[in-house]
Parts: sequence; C-alpha cells; structure tokens
Amino acid sequence: MEGSTKGVPMICIPVFGDQNRNARLLVRRGMGTVIDKMEVTKEKIVDAIKEIIDNENYRKNAKTLSKIVNAKPFSPSERVVKYAEFAAQFGDTGTLTTQGRHQSFMVLYSLDVIGFLFTVFFVILVVLIWIVKKLYNFLKSRFSKKVSVEKKMK
Repeated sequence: MEGSTKGVPMICIPVFGDQNRNARLLVRRGMGTVIDKMEVTKEKIVDAIKEIIDNENYRKNAKTLSKIVNAKPFSPSERVVKYAEFAAQFGDTGTLTTQGRHQSFMVLYSLDVIGFLFTVFFVILVVLIWIVKKLYNFLKSRFSKKVSVEKKMK
C-alpha cells in the first residue's frame, strides 16, 4: 500500500494473506493491474507495464488517492497524542479494554480447542493402529494358510 501514499500506479502480483484483497482494491480504484502468481510470464509483465505507461488514468487515479491518503485530518503521531489525552481526561471508559481480559485462561489461549484437536488426533491414531494390526494379523494368517497348504501338496 506504500504506492498509494506516493501516487504511483502499481502492478500487483499477490502471493498470500491480504495481498489479493489489497490488489483488487487498487484495481477497483483504477490505479493498478493484477497478475496472478501462477500465470506470471515475461509477456504478461511487459503488457502490464505498457498498460500502466500508456493509460494516463492509472497515474491520475494514483495521484488522487495519494492526495486523499496524505490529507488525513491527523497524522499517526497526532492520533496517539489525542487518544492519550482522551484517556487521561476521561479515564477507563472501557473502549481501550480488550475482550481477552474477560475470558478465562482456557478460552483466551484456546486450550479447549487444542485439547479437543489433540483428543481427535489421538483417537484417529489409535483407530489407525488397530486397523493396521488387524490387517497384519489377517494377512499373516492368510499367508501362513497358503504356505501350509503348499507344503502339504508337495
């Protein structure tokens, strides 16, 4: 998103996380193009560069978004000061309190989910071991019967 603050059109190749969403937002705002990571070729990159250079709308839209982003009423440092002054003036209003504060230790650290998943994994492991043992015993008895029948035939 750095390009949006500088007013530069972009060619996006999203890889993971929120990059796909951010790339689609830039396309929707008309300040960039997207190339799928699985379809990157020299030709597609060259075509995207030509599209960005030849179409002046990308640059105009990028400059407009840059002006919007940079014209926020408060800079990040001013916002920190404002929130600190607010907290000092009004005390704990509950707006700065996280919900984790009210959760139990088990829920906060997802120990209940981890315990459940561990139990499911353990049960599946035991069932798989049981199945493998039964299959082994079955094949062992089957094979030993064939060997004994063959010995009797000789």
